[in-house]
Amino acid sequence: MSFRCDRCGKAQPIHAKPHRIVTETRERVYPEVVDDDDPSIVLKPEGHGWEVVKEIEVCERCASDRD
Repeated sequence: MSFRCDRCGKAQPIHAKPHRIVTETRERVYPEVVDDDDPSIVLKPEGHGWEVVKEIEVCERCASDRD
């Protein structure tokens, strides 16, 4: 068994590659990075982005049924 599909629950054959589907994300704010010797020098400005909170692994059939 390679993995069990999170959608249909069927065990998949060995070497089958799962399709990962993101089900939940959250916004993330990354703080600015300053120089240790001179805090007035900003090495990287504050950044904004998204993080994956939860994802599921599904089989080929369930991935194609998603559309």
